[in-house]
Amino acid sequence: MIRYIYYLLFVLTVASSMVNVGEVQTGTLEQHADMEILEEYAGKYEENSDMTGYIYLPNDVCYPVMFTPYNQNYYADHNFNKEKSKEGLPFLNRYSLLGEQGISLMYGHHLKSGRGFTVLKHYLEDEGYLEKNRHIRIDTLYDRQEYEIVAVVLTSLNESFKYYNYVGQLSEQEFEEWKEGLQGYCVKGSLDDVCYEDVVMELSTCYYHKDDGRLVVILKAV
Repeated sequence: MIRYIYYLLFVLTVASSMVNVGEVQTGTLEQHADMEILEEYAGKYEENSDMTGYIYLPNDVCYPVMFTPYNQNYYADHNFNKEKSKEGLPFLNRYSLLGEQGISLMYGHHLKSGRGFTVLKHYLEDEGYLEKNRHIRIDTLYDRQEYEIVAVVLTSLNESFKYYNYVGQLSEQEFEEWKEGLQGYCVKGSLDDVCYEDVVMELSTCYYHKDDGRLVVILKAV
């Protein structure tokens, strides 16, 4: 019982960095009504239409990417079959526009099993890992897309700059605020070469360097 209570506290803590109030991005299927879903994802999409893409991480770690804008954190504790699961699945912030210009934010758990987004810690902790694994594939349902890692960030939910408040199609001013605000938290790489017109992805997971710590890997499409 105590262990379950700790788990609930963990999910609530993670969720606190995932929820914003305001306009929600919807209409993905309507926007791509004239496009055909890639063959390798058609069957999975028929099983669960909350799937919006697929992510391929190093060490042969791959997952469907989930998107439920009106219940953003659902897949923090559910599996692909919509069953309760502590492991959950990678899922997008409700303002994200996967594969499109702007900043998308994807969440995944840091798990003792090594699954989820645990592999991201190697970009911070292992010398030479970034150079050997700089590219990550993140597909939409309709397009294969490769991203390049430009920076690794250490932050927390308690910092003055809230990276998770800058998601979606930002104004140029908001984009510059994001870039300037996050630059100081970069421990590897930088945001110097990230431009307003880029397709940007943030991969966010828990990290235990401080209370409510977060490790965020910043990528841009190439």
